[in-house]
Amino acid sequence: MWVVLRPSPYVCAEWEFGGYPYWLQNEDGLVVRSKEAKYLNEYRNYIKEVGRQVAHLQVNHGGNILMVQIENEYGCYGRGQGVS
Repeated sequence: MWVVLRPSPYVCAEWEFGGYPYWLQNEDGLVVRSKEAKYLNEYRNYIKEVGRQVAHLQVNHGGNILMVQIENEYGCYGRGQGVS
């Protein structure tokens, strides 16, 4: 079976708070899905660790992961709320 892996913390608009844990709303200075430095740093650490754990499972290494989607609909919002 082939896999399109979607490990991102933001899964989709159909999930409450996009799949993020609710406690993130209470983190001082943290603006999820933004260019805010604290968020980008934490996201970078998270996605690097995911990559480290699944690298050997990619199709080019004999695994069944075809693609990895790291964000869903990022940049679909007004300026300042994503990459546009």
